[in-house]
Amino acid sequence: LQAYCTMYMKNFPRDIIKMFYQHAISEVSHDLMALSDLTNLGVNQESVLASKPLAQTVALNGFPIFLMNFDNPLGYLGYLFHLELLPTKNGRQYIDSLRKMGIPKSSITFLEEHATVDAGHVKMMEKYIDRLIETKDDLDAVIYAVEGTAELHSQMIQAAFLNGERIHD
Repeated sequence: LQAYCTMYMKNFPRDIIKMFYQHAISEVSHDLMALSDLTNLGVNQESVLASKPLAQTVALNGFPIFLMNFDNPLGYLGYLFHLELLPTKNGRQYIDSLRKMGIPKSSITFLEEHATVDAGHVKMMEKYIDRLIETKDDLDAVIYAVEGTAELHSQMIQAAFLNGERIHD
């Protein structure tokens, strides 16, 4: 998504596009980190790989694509801001709670990574916003996307818990 967004940037801001790609590269293989955490918790890796994502997950991931194609592409910044800021603000609390529940450190590498590395990504977000937001419409698109992403993210998490309960019933 990060690389895809660069196709829609006005005036081809090479410095920001370069940062976007560097940022995107740092996210590569995070899905495998999450899969490893799940495997360490006893989840069958093959069943995860063979499964389809929940509809709420597809909706969350499809939201910024819709924004880029049919609304203001800078709405992507709102999506990204929500996902990058959340672990820097709440990640340590979630990690501490999971550790107190007995979840081993080897099963929270995804959360650990995002609670620490995303602080640098938030600094990048400040540069993206300073450089790319030019109008009130641009800012409104970012705010709309933050709010929409937060709602969809919440729905995805709720659906994941419900799905997990169904699997273990």
